[in-house]
Amino acid sequence: MAHKVIARCELVEGEDLHPGDFFSTAGDEYWSQALDGSSLGEKVYVRTNCPCPERERHTHIYQLTFTKLEEANPTSSPGRAQSVLMACGHVAIATDNQTGEPMCPICFDTPESRIPHPKPPDLSGRRARCSFYGRTSTGRSHESTTCQWHEPCLCEKPSDLALPFFSYRPDRDFDEFYCGCHGWD
Repeated sequence: MAHKVIARCELVEGEDLHPGDFFSTAGDEYWSQALDGSSLGEKVYVRTNCPCPERERHTHIYQLTFTKLEEANPTSSPGRAQSVLMACGHVAIATDNQTGEPMCPICFDTPESRIPHPKPPDLSGRRARCSFYGRTSTGRSHESTTCQWHEPCLCEKPSDLALPFFSYRPDRDFDEFYCGCHGWD
């Protein structure tokens, strides 16, 4: 069941966003109405924890704050993406349109994609590598700030549920995430 929400937007520069902030290129004319969750479409984006690309630092965009209609309150803080680890090992990056519960769209056809991990792991001391680690990006889009275009990706970071597309891999030496080396579109 979709919930009615109010979306408020504030004009900011790209460098003002923090990981987990919601943003859009659409302004007040689009967001001034109450919308149900299924109407948001592709006009909503989530800021990852990778640094803002230099070419977008001063781009004007709209930071969004979502509030359930029955909880509408102008003092609400900006919405943040949750870091819920699912039983499949991926962090939930979507919600089920029917239930509103977190889910993994990568493994959407498995029961584990809809069940939170029974015991969130202790990630202390674990490391994560980009899922393209060791491979060379040759595509048109390279948006990583930690590896170089036309060079092998060597991105490795401490494991953290907040890493983009984080995947817990207890049976491997390294967990996985995505650094942006093949673009974000």
